[in-house]
Amino acid sequence: MDGKTEAMGFEKFAAACEVERLQQFDHVLEECEEFTRCVKKMEELYEKIKSALPQDMVVNLMKYSDACVWQRTLTRTFFYRSGLKDGALLSRMLAPSSEFIRLDINVV
Repeated sequence: MDGKTEAMGFEKFAAACEVERLQQFDHVLEECEEFTRCVKKMEELYEKIKSALPQDMVVNLMKYSDACVWQRTLTRTFFYRSGLKDGALLSRMLAPSSEFIRLDINVV
């Protein structure tokens, strides 16, 4: 298997896992009391700002909020993919002479 085919295979694998893994990540965070308090505070502040703005600016606030959510999603995805790549690289470093490397991934 050439490097390009291997990279495409990895990208397909990562994409197939991302949504489920990010949902699991969100579920774990939701169980974290500190995270829940932070989200609640953010929502309260958002509503205060929203109610203080003129209606034409509320749309901009909502667009800003949507952009922040998208940025967080991209960041999580980047770190998820980086972790997979680091794991694959570590496997190759530990067994450099092996043509086939077994990478066991356990979801906790």
